[in-house]
Amino acid sequence: MMKKKLIKYAIDLACSIDVEHGGFAGIFQYADHGRFFVTDGYKILETETLIDGLSLNGESRMTENMIKHMDVVNEPELDYQLYDLPTVEEIKEGIRGVCGRKLDRVVWSDGTITINARWLYKAMEALNAKTAYVSSTRPKNMPIFLCENDDPQSINRVLIMPMYNRDKVGYWLAV
Repeated sequence: MMKKKLIKYAIDLACSIDVEHGGFAGIFQYADHGRFFVTDGYKILETETLIDGLSLNGESRMTENMIKHMDVVNEPELDYQLYDLPTVEEIKEGIRGVCGRKLDRVVWSDGTITINARWLYKAMEALNAKTAYVSSTRPKNMPIFLCENDDPQSINRVLIMPMYNRDKVGYWLAV
């Protein structure tokens, strides 16, 4: 049975799709050959089952592209490796240090990966994850993956697209 935190994360992700910026109206999930996805174009959640409360829709170009990204973790030339992340509390404290709690556009980087800090901690909380999978050959350009309970065999996982970085480290507001 899927955890309540993961269901809430899926619904929040589906509701984050912004119509004014090229997103879609409504609350969606997609099915593809027995796999279930919820995406907003920057993050994608793959789940083992359909999520009650979300409509099941056909694929779109955005969904097809995100599903392709979800499968890059298996590409040998990208060599995805286990990567330690800061704790959820450390990330929340970093966000508070930059802007309090209101803004969503706080970036975190450790020099290897650069990512939206809020997206990262929310995915970590939903999946009970403390680590991620990061490409060892192109870490700054490739998405990162988090797996439920840090289990690479888990079907419940999240992909988060990286953000652009000009060699900064720490937390800062995205422009």
